[in-house]
Amino acid sequence: MTLAADDRNSVRQVFNQQAERSFLPAAITMTAFDDVLKNVVGDFGVFQKRSCILLALVNIIIGMTSISTVFIQADTYHWCKVPDSELWLETCESLNISSNCVNTVRDMAIPRDIANDGCQTSWKFSSCLRYENVTFDTVFTNFANNSIKTIRCDHGWEYDTTQYKSTVIQEFDLVCDRSYLNALAISFQMAGIVVGNIVYGPLSDRIGRMKTFTISLVQFLVCATIKATVPFFAVFVICRFAASVANHGMYMTTFILMTEMVGPSKRGFVSAMFFVSFALGYMALVVVAYIFRHWRHLILAISLPSTAFFLYSWFISESARWLLAVGKTRQAEAVMRRMARVNGMPVSDDMFTELNGKANDDAIEKITEEKVVESNWFGVFDLFRYPHIRKKTIIVSFQWFCVSLTYYGLVLSATSLAGNDYVNVAIAGAVEVPAYVIISTLIDTKLGRRFSYFGTSLLTGMVFISIVLVPKCGDVQWVNTALNMIGKCTITALYSLSYTYAAELYPTEVRTIGVSFGCMVALCGAVLSPQVLLARTLWEPLPEVIFATIITIAGFLVLLLPETRGKKLMQSISEGEVSDRKTYIYVL
Repeated sequence: MTLAADDRNSVRQVFNQQAERSFLPAAITMTAFDDVLKNVVGDFGVFQKRSCILLALVNIIIGMTSISTVFIQADTYHWCKVPDSELWLETCESLNISSNCVNTVRDMAIPRDIANDGCQTSWKFSSCLRYENVTFDTVFTNFANNSIKTIRCDHGWEYDTTQYKSTVIQEFDLVCDRSYLNALAISFQMAGIVVGNIVYGPLSDRIGRMKTFTISLVQFLVCATIKATVPFFAVFVICRFAASVANHGMYMTTFILMTEMVGPSKRGFVSAMFFVSFALGYMALVVVAYIFRHWRHLILAISLPSTAFFLYSWFISESARWLLAVGKTRQAEAVMRRMARVNGMPVSDDMFTELNGKANDDAIEKITEEKVVESNWFGVFDLFRYPHIRKKTIIVSFQWFCVSLTYYGLVLSATSLAGNDYVNVAIAGAVEVPAYVIISTLIDTKLGRRFSYFGTSLLTGMVFISIVLVPKCGDVQWVNTALNMIGKCTITALYSLSYTYAAELYPTEVRTIGVSFGCMVALCGAVLSPQVLLARTLWEPLPEVIFATIITIAGFLVLLLPETRGKKLMQSISEGEVSDRKTYIYVL
């Protein structure tokens, strides 16, 4: 539609009034922000580099915390505690029955079970049973123990402390009939991610990125300290849930802050920097966990260093994009001026107005043809209210679900690596680094976001089919292991690209909400992944076939989305709708 001349003059007066209140013209709140960032204050100067590095340091801690379950709740080798076992051990040593009396006593008191690792069967000591009323005399009389009754562990358990001095499982005896409690604690941690998305996603779009980050950091520190000192398992689970909520709030706001402060040409690099810092935390955890073998000490060691953020938080400013999106132009002006000063860019009082004079005229012309969406508050419902954002949300959410389902399916069904837990975690973290580097390079080439996602999805599907075809045992076992590592690389790359792409597809007004919603759907995939693996009972390779199918479908669906490489980030929902359908705009 076209407005009358009087209406056009009214619109122009509003724009001029806004320009008088701030050196930033009103048009910047629409599409000119990236122009100002690139040509006036610098799109990746000292300010952005410094801020990204400082935020990446926090993300290293977030990475350590997110993966710490591997060590904190490690399921170590355990067996029933046998009454008078000390007397048994003393008798064995005094009679010089064996050079390793610990194993001898265990062999006399604990039955063995058949274990199948997928390649061969073997015998191992039972973790939940012991022989009833067994003595030295009865054991040697009937060493096969065929006539001795077995009972459940009734005097507690003993744990192998060779690798860990203490874990949550060891301290609270979360084994055998109580093993479901360990799974429950992990489920509460996953539920915390869901709540973190629900709470901190909209909060970030409402009160700002930095305030949200600070609130979540304080919550994280308080909950981490409590869970590291509390003597009750129930309180530990509650604090773990609350810490997970806060941890994901920190994760999301860190990513959004880093993405919004740079220009289009640097978003891929900054996203890679964000995910590489997470992977560095993944690997750094190995060193910290090796030093701190007690789970309580480990929690404090990886959590308390985040207090350093309060010492340098003043170096990092609120997102100018968000400030403009919610109409806080004066605060945005202060941030932009600070950014220009640190970057060494000279700024005069009228430079922004001169640079964006044409942008103002273009914006006025656009508003005379469209209606403006005005709102200070958006929720998840708004992701489905408008046709083009709805289309993006459905496709992005499905892709995120498929990537998460495939990722955890690969992790849970991959061939076990040689070595102890520290080596395994270090390798798993190291594999992710090249994935981030490779995908960040690809998305800034002519392939862009869409075709990088499409090609990586097809490659991942081919890897899963190859895993089905290559035997897991025998001389070619190393090939299967290599395929799993390649799959870990490609699916990790898709995970990072999902964040980058989603952040660019959504306008600033709902960016955090959109990314948070995608993370929630991804979590559903993570929860369902173990259930999909149960399909092996119907047909052994069925899970891999499912994963290959859905990730390939997700790859083809990405072709329905717009390319965002080098494009300016959209500020408002109305701008997003106009960019996809020029003649209609939808009003809240």
